[in-house]
Amino acid sequence: MALLRAFQRQLEKKKCPACGIIIPSGKYQSHINRCFIDSDDDECVMIACITAEEKKRRANEQLINLDNSSTSMNETQNDKQSTTTIAINDLNLPMKSDKNVTESFTVVKAKRLKVEDEEIVEMKNHQLKVVENNSFKGGINRMKEETNKWDVPTSTSRSMNTNGSLSNRKRPAKINLQRNKKLMKKSEKMRCNESSKKNIVEVKCIESSPVKPKHLVESMETRNMGTETTITNLPQMVISGKEVEKELSREQIVEKVHNFLKCCQTELSSMAKERILSMNSISNGNEDVDDNEEMISIVENSIESNIDDDSNRSPYYLTLFLKILKRVFYEQCSENSPYSPSFWGENLSIVEKFISVSEKAKQLFVKIFIRKRRWLLVERLNLSYIAQDLSPLFDELNKVGLVESGSSGLTDLSEAIHLLHAPSLKLVAKKFQININCGKLDIARKLLKLSQERNVLGQRNTTRMLQVVREYLGACYRIDENVWRFFNAVFTLYSPYDMSSSQLLDQPTINVASQFLFSLLQLATNKVRYPAPSSSPLLHIYWNQEMLLRYIIAKELEANIADAIGRAKWSDVYSGALKARHIFLDVDIEYRLACEAIPPHLRRFTDLWVYTRCISHGIEALQRQRKYKEAVDWLQHLLNNKDAKMFLMDARGSWWDRLALNLDSHLKQRDEALKAINAALEDPSLGDKDRLLLQDRGEKINDTWKGPMNVPDPERIDISGSVLGKNLGDSRTNRFIIRRDETSYECAVEEIALRYYLRNGYKEGVHAEGAIWHTVFGLLCYDIIFDHQKEDVWFCETQTNPADLNSPSLYIRRKMAFDERFDIIEESTSEELIDLIKLAYDGHYGETNSEISWDVFSEFAQLKRFILCCQPKVLTSVFRRLVKDYRNCRSGFPDLTIWNDESGKLAVAEVKGPGDKLSTKQRLWLQYFSEHGVTAHVCHVAARNSKCVDND
Repeated sequence: MALLRAFQRQLEKKKCPACGIIIPSGKYQSHINRCFIDSDDDECVMIACITAEEKKRRANEQLINLDNSSTSMNETQNDKQSTTTIAINDLNLPMKSDKNVTESFTVVKAKRLKVEDEEIVEMKNHQLKVVENNSFKGGINRMKEETNKWDVPTSTSRSMNTNGSLSNRKRPAKINLQRNKKLMKKSEKMRCNESSKKNIVEVKCIESSPVKPKHLVESMETRNMGTETTITNLPQMVISGKEVEKELSREQIVEKVHNFLKCCQTELSSMAKERILSMNSISNGNEDVDDNEEMISIVENSIESNIDDDSNRSPYYLTLFLKILKRVFYEQCSENSPYSPSFWGENLSIVEKFISVSEKAKQLFVKIFIRKRRWLLVERLNLSYIAQDLSPLFDELNKVGLVESGSSGLTDLSEAIHLLHAPSLKLVAKKFQININCGKLDIARKLLKLSQERNVLGQRNTTRMLQVVREYLGACYRIDENVWRFFNAVFTLYSPYDMSSSQLLDQPTINVASQFLFSLLQLATNKVRYPAPSSSPLLHIYWNQEMLLRYIIAKELEANIADAIGRAKWSDVYSGALKARHIFLDVDIEYRLACEAIPPHLRRFTDLWVYTRCISHGIEALQRQRKYKEAVDWLQHLLNNKDAKMFLMDARGSWWDRLALNLDSHLKQRDEALKAINAALEDPSLGDKDRLLLQDRGEKINDTWKGPMNVPDPERIDISGSVLGKNLGDSRTNRFIIRRDETSYECAVEEIALRYYLRNGYKEGVHAEGAIWHTVFGLLCYDIIFDHQKEDVWFCETQTNPADLNSPSLYIRRKMAFDERFDIIEESTSEELIDLIKLAYDGHYGETNSEISWDVFSEFAQLKRFILCCQPKVLTSVFRRLVKDYRNCRSGFPDLTIWNDESGKLAVAEVKGPGDKLSTKQRLWLQYFSEHGVTAHVCHVAARNSKCVDND
């Protein structure tokens, strides 16, 4: 085996750092010794060849006499001989005669040449300023004196004589300096124009070993210091090899960002669309789930491996990310726009950093941005379709400050411990002599407990334990907090609805940024269509960046609360709500008044609105913890404090009801509860459904008390249905069944009621609640509801409804148009209404919007039969109630809508199973339908435990 390995090593190949030829390892050393600079090589000039001993001697002389020091060398390697080559391109130094001396010369700064195992990275040349020295000849003579001491080797006429033979020396590193011809030409022009300036040439030499080709060689550096210096005192001015990047001015950053975004590709190619369609069934916008992400990575790997003619295109997620940046920072970032460069200030440099990194680094950044912000272990990330090794990309992002490394940013020991996998956690526990025969959570608790104990010196073990945990974690990164908030702000401006944190209350595990990109992807691939215009102005309610970032921070707090609600961590919910309450109370009056001046449908995108919602979550947490007294205090503050009355007005009805309930049922203060109900009925922000709910509670508290509303009970129908056994292992107590084609099927209680109506004079019916009425409303009033000419209601092409749909301004801003349309509907016949509906139906079929449900009717013919049974005045009556108070009337419609096109009969029915009761919204709609000539029932279905099953 040892012989085989020896042969394998002989067969390995390396690349010569000088000539670039691939050489077998067995011949590499001999080739290096022979591979000198060719005599016809016009890219380099050999000035000096210095041994390590010579450099040591010169260093000692420099320590003795600093004034006469002639050079400055890097530290030499002990017991190894190395040579250093200083190369100057087009220097044109006269060595044999002074007749050729010119008035100026050019010095080229060469960056480091780094030789890798697989390739040689070409050096980039940067031409510095050309300066003129009054005592140039003297400087040249001194340089000749210095170079004579350096044992210059013999070469062509462009080389200088030296003692010794080059054949006995190891070859020096070769520096290629002829790359940027444009800069060289520019420097030639500068020679003629520059005058009255002083010269300084800085030389820095780095050792180069032929045995280890990875060593770096750094060339001379030229800097105009503004003071008179000579070449002899240059070594005293050598600085470190790290280049100090010059900070760009705001104008330069703006120009760079604009130029990049102007040319970047922001539309998906047709080929990419076809490939991405295969992913749509897998990716649902939630890439935070490991299994789902693994499936996505498999598909994306196959996509990336098949890209040939479209290889210059960016992945869809980066393309869509750039599309967002382009709209915010290029299309709507002029000096006259609300979000000009001055609005972003210094944070605009974050965009400049992003566009400066490599393509793969951009892809990686977008992928980790659309996740939840947390520490990511590099070894666990399955992003092979970006790069097999992600570490260099993370290092690149970390260098520019877009991400932070765990080695410096991970300071929370508890967070670090919980990042460990079970095997690594047990190894850490063994290091600290902790019993590992228990669960992961127990081990973590023991480690945290041990970290708080003190050693004999009185010091805690936290620092040492954190260091050990980091070692076992390996490389980990997360997005910098300021960067994460900045790009969240950009996404929020682009689509405030898609980035709303209120979505997390229903789906706490989703990532809104990822879901938003998925919506854009579906739109780009024509999987969905939206009613919003393709281009619209950005939301412009933020007068400075601080106000926007305050909203982002508020959303961040609500996201944490939503996550705690999903995990039923009510103490964490309370802590977050308490923080929101303190912030809300500390806001200065001017800022509060400014937020209150914003229209209600836009006010929801302010931080104060979000903090009010967080306080409401805290009230729920207090009630879950049975802290009713404190919950009452919080409720009274929200309801009675004038500073809170202008935010989250839609929730005030539920707050009043909860206050009355807590006072009555939990604190046994019935008089106070009745006072709260009377005060609530005077609140103008309450809708009818809230008033009726409070009235019912007041009548329950005091039999003699009567409210202002009179809502009679609806007509009632009682039927029965067969059910299965009640104890089947879940919370459902009644499972209704029907028989069809000799087979029994489980069904909903509404299905039992629908079958009853179809056997008693009705031919068709749907269980759609309000969807059927919303659909007809949307078809007949589509151009009014989704009017693109209305300002401040459309912000993004993925909106499903205008921003003011759930506010009183829906009707107020469109009153004339709605009234005219309702008049037309009332005066039209059923056939004419069908024609109007047909136009909208054909023109917008399949579009995703908040009003129209395309599957509520099986076909257009069924919709036509429904319109024939529904009188035009009935339609306008329903539409008027809906549009005037859309927020309170959009729900509560009866479950069933049934009709008979032959007889013209139409009815609605709310179906209730055993133990169910009507809500106030349902009672109001049943009363409204009944008052306008539509048969309205509440159908109670009783459970029948018998062997007889209803036949279909």
